[in-house]
Amino acid sequence: MNKHQALIHYRVAVSVFRKWLAAGILSEEEFTKLETLLADKYGLPKGSIYR
Repeated sequence: MNKHQALIHYRVAVSVFRKWLAAGILSEEEFTKLETLLADKYGLPKGSIYR
């Protein structure tokens, strides 16, 4: 998977988690943990503009 594909996968997954957060399925703490796991998985550093 190249960097462009990794970024797309990350953004799609985070958008789903944001919807779950808005619907009350996830707590803010759970969302933060999931977002961090995804960023690590797809190689996005903490200061990335895409996060």
